[in-house]
Amino acid sequence: MTEVNAPAVDNMRRLSDQIPAECLCDIFRSLVADGYSDSLLAATHVCRFWRYVALGDATLWRRPSNCNPCLLEEMLPRSKNYTLDLVIDQRYSPEGLNPSPPDNPIADPQLGLLWSGAVMVKLGNIRRARSLVIDANADAIIKLAALA
Repeated sequence: MTEVNAPAVDNMRRLSDQIPAECLCDIFRSLVADGYSDSLLAATHVCRFWRYVALGDATLWRRPSNCNPCLLEEMLPRSKNYTLDLVIDQRYSPEGLNPSPPDNPIADPQLGLLWSGAVMVKLGNIRRARSLVIDANADAIIKLAALA
């Protein structure tokens, strides 16, 4: 096992705390620019200051995760009362994650429960939607209608 130089670790911690909050917010915005808010999760675990800054900017949490209802339930309060950019993407459905022929059952039924649960959480927050994108074929849209 490699020994860690304690002063070097302390210096790294101090350096991460010296980045101005405005700059950190700009960096965080670039993390979520083309993706989902859960792209920020790793950044919120770097240090207390980074977590404070990320959680303090509710606009960073406007595009919640696509496939985990528990994560969605955690992120929605972080967006406070801001409108949301909701995406329902079939690629994250069980069929999209694990394509299989119709005569072969999906290998992991948990994927279906997670995706369906995430869709239900998003649909339950539709009143807060600033935008709604549904990227799915006709069969998936029929399944979505059955969920609602």
